[in-house]
Amino acid sequence: MEIELDRKDLESLVNGSFASYKAMEDPLVQANGYWTGGFVDEWSWSIKESTSDVELMYIYNLCKKTTP
Repeated sequence: MEIELDRKDLESLVNGSFASYKAMEDPLVQANGYWTGGFVDEWSWSIKESTSDVELMYIYNLCKKTTP
């Protein structure tokens, strides 16, 4: 199956992903999101304009593989 994705689609895929602790170790993931600890532990995405479409797909696949 072949699907055409534009940048907005890729950003939506990443924004809908959860970064596991293993994924958070990746420098590309760290550059495009941040962890908030304390009473509310959560990962938030802040995707940079300079992140390429290929890098967004890499982030999505990494999060998909490392999330149980």
